[in-house]
Amino acid sequence: MRKGTFLALTAGAAVVATGLVATPAHAATGNGVCERGEFCVFRDTTGSVLWDSGRTDNSYSNDKYPRAGGTVQDTGSSVINNTGRGVRIFKHGDQNGPGWNVPADGRRWNLSGTPVGNDAASSHLFF
Repeated sequence: MRKGTFLALTAGAAVVATGLVATPAHAATGNGVCERGEFCVFRDTTGSVLWDSGRTDNSYSNDKYPRAGGTVQDTGSSVINNTGRGVRIFKHGDQNGPGWNVPADGRRWNLSGTPVGNDAASSHLFF
């Protein structure tokens, strides 16, 4: 193997090993649009008022619906899990109380038929 080729391969391996390889852009969470990679909480079962997040949230008490205003705490009626991984939503803050695992299927799920209940969601956890 020539010296130039060896150096190029070594440099490429170093970039991969240090994690400097470009990754795809993530959704712009908190913009009121339910995008791929986000967990979305809707104020109504069929409405369009939503809050979107790409991270675990211990309490919805400080979270606001970006386009309509109002707090997310105890107002969520339906959810969509666009994350491709597990999300458990809870009735109380700090991931306490009754919870429900939201399927990562991109479908809208009504919370009234779950242990969390309608207008009662307060936190969620990615797993």
